[in-house]
Amino acid sequence: MPKQTYFNLPQKKRETIVDGAKQAFARQHYDRVTIDSIVACAGIPKGSFYQYFTGKDDLYSHMFANIGTEKYQLLIQEFDSGPHGTFSEAILVLMRRASEFDGQDSVMVMLKQRFLQECPQQVKQQIMQRMVPESMELFAHVIRWFVEIGEFRQDFPIGQAAYMLTASVLMLDTYPLENGEDHRQAFRNMVDMLAAGLRLRS
Repeated sequence: MPKQTYFNLPQKKRETIVDGAKQAFARQHYDRVTIDSIVACAGIPKGSFYQYFTGKDDLYSHMFANIGTEKYQLLIQEFDSGPHGTFSEAILVLMRRASEFDGQDSVMVMLKQRFLQECPQQVKQQIMQRMVPESMELFAHVIRWFVEIGEFRQDFPIGQAAYMLTASVLMLDTYPLENGEDHRQAFRNMVDMLAAGLRLRS
């Protein structure tokens, strides 16, 4: 978590620092990124860096938290703008928009690739833990909408359903595929199964 001095900065200055960090971490292997390379990209003195962050891991985690929040806000807006179709269709639309967000430019593509391949496990776990609440809230938001229109049961724990979807997304790449299916189809099957459990009994 950045220090309070960082949050006291004007928003534009904070954005400049995060954008500089994105450039630095996208260009090089995580282990080779130095504080010098970060401050050079961010355009801040090295002494100022330590007024804002405890170290490289701190900035890296904050950078991904920023990316996650930006994606969350985009997807909430996407869903609220409708139309939704079925629950499965709504979830798949959001996942497609999330994928488009991740691939919006070469920097984002490299950041995601390097995160998956190079980020130290401890730092990766910290970042994933920070992503879970926003992901759960996104899915809970969608589920609540389908409850409110009378398509889903009211007695099903929404938090548990949202967690199941979040876990499916985070662990999807590790799912062992069978019979020529791809991860997209596997995820669709998982969403359909969850929807069947949530749907009102006729």
